Amino acid sequence: CLYKNEPIEREGLLYHSEDLRYYFDMPEREPDAIIGVCDTKSKGIDFMVMPIVYVYDDDYYMADCICDDSSDYNLQETKLAKKITDHEMQRCEFESNAGGDRLAFNVTKRVKELGGRCSISTKPTETNKETRIIVNSNWIKEHMLFKDKSLYNKQSDYGRFINMLLSYSVSGKNKHDDVPDALANFALFATKPERKVARIMKNFL
Repeated sequence: CLYKNEPIEREGLLYHSEDLRYYFDMPEREPDAIIGVCDTKSKGIDFMVMPIVYVYDDDYYMADCICDDSSDYNLQETKLAKKITDHEMQRCEFESNAGGDRLAFNVTKRVKELGGRCSISTKPTETNKETRIIVNSNWIKEHMLFKDKSLYNKQSDYGRFINMLLSYSVSGKNKHDDVPDALANFALFATKPERKVARIMKNFL
């Protein structure tokens, strides 16, 4: 209940704070990859969510994120392009539903204008959202690391992201499910066979 002081029922929560892995510092070497996914905002109270993840072997450190409910398309594109460029992201997959193709196209143009070189792709989400969130939760708990709570402001995008993750329930209605859904899509993206081959080749070279 850190965000907007809304009470959260612990019963039925998919993620508990003690389930997650945390970090103060990332490894002092170049990451194997810097990747992310973007869960686009469709309407109403939906949030646009993009975790920005640094990959070190089998550990995935969420260094930054976007968790924003703005309906201003120009602001969305500007924020996405800046984050992608600032972190020198190499690959990012956009949900193509609800105008995601258009958003990905416009963000790609803006990233190039800013001097970035991110490979941006799109993919429709066709599986059941709740099932997708649940079946990928163990991978997230085992492989992802999040900033220690002392390293971010609770009202920041990162703070909203963590709060929404820890308030997702499998036993009732959820006002916001964009964050756990974005992480589920990230897990699917990160474990694609072609991504594993690319990492093996990079490490070999």
